[in-house]
Amino acid sequence: MKNQIARIVKAAALIAACGLAGLAAPKQVVTVGTEGVYAPFTFLDDKGVLTGYNVEVVREIARRVNLEVKFVPTPWDSMFLALDSRKFDMIVVTHEMAFAQEVANHVAFMDGGVVVEEGTPREVFEHTRQERTRNFLQRVRRDTVAH
Repeated sequence: MKNQIARIVKAAALIAACGLAGLAAPKQVVTVGTEGVYAPFTFLDDKGVLTGYNVEVVREIARRVNLEVKFVPTPWDSMFLALDSRKFDMIVVTHEMAFAQEVANHVAFMDGGVVVEEGTPREVFEHTRQERTRNFLQRVRRDTVAH
């Protein structure tokens, strides 16, 4: 599991470094809105400290590109309003394809810790170039319809 997380973080850090390179002058603060109530991805531990898979991935990416990360607890129903009012910058890590297609302006599909395909949601979901991405999306769509 730790090796898998390390591979994901390495690829995500490369993407973040490309996208956030201009931000990392001395040590820029990136704020992230999160509910902190969705274990195992983002939740408060028994000491009241925010933790979870997504939290640790974001912290590691920030560390690798020399950014400080600050999490801003935000109820889900206020998340997009807070983003629009620039209360924070949001980084979304999701396995929910319909959600990613609906809200993202840039999608990166990763397999084995490597970015296989990336682009706009339309490019990735509707005009898929890579067979691996196409097979995955067909399987996810089939599983979604079956349930």
